[in-house]
Amino acid sequence: MEKLSRNQLGAASNTWESFLRVYSRLNREFIADGSFGDLPMREYDILYALSRAADSLTQSELLDKVVLSQPALSRMLKRMEEQGLIERCRHGVDGRASLFSLTQAGREIQRVVGRAHGVAVAERLHSRLSDEEVDQLGTLCRKLLTVGD
Repeated sequence: MEKLSRNQLGAASNTWESFLRVYSRLNREFIADGSFGDLPMREYDILYALSRAADSLTQSELLDKVVLSQPALSRMLKRMEEQGLIERCRHGVDGRASLFSLTQAGREIQRVVGRAHGVAVAERLHSRLSDEEVDQLGTLCRKLLTVGD
């Protein structure tokens, strides 16, 4: 990688700080507007990740899809399993690993909360950005996610 200029370093630092502040502010707004209902936002993240998966996911795969530490994810998966939102089964190939999937109750909660949250996200983004800017932001975020893949 080439040496970055002082301007590039400053711009990257400012962009990163703005990105984190936007993420934090929007999450606070989503919690405040009640679109998650009684479901904690982090639990919704897990339900959402499992709903988007073509098949059951291992804990490692889930860790790549949510913003949680490994210990926090372990505790949350256990709690959600006890609540009947997700189910755990043994991995067919790796006996040490578990696979996680949604139960019918978890799927229903994800759909209900997902509709409300989807509207809240769309309202927030489109009240502050043009349609083109929303598309550009999505493109840039997906590009950052593919770096290193």
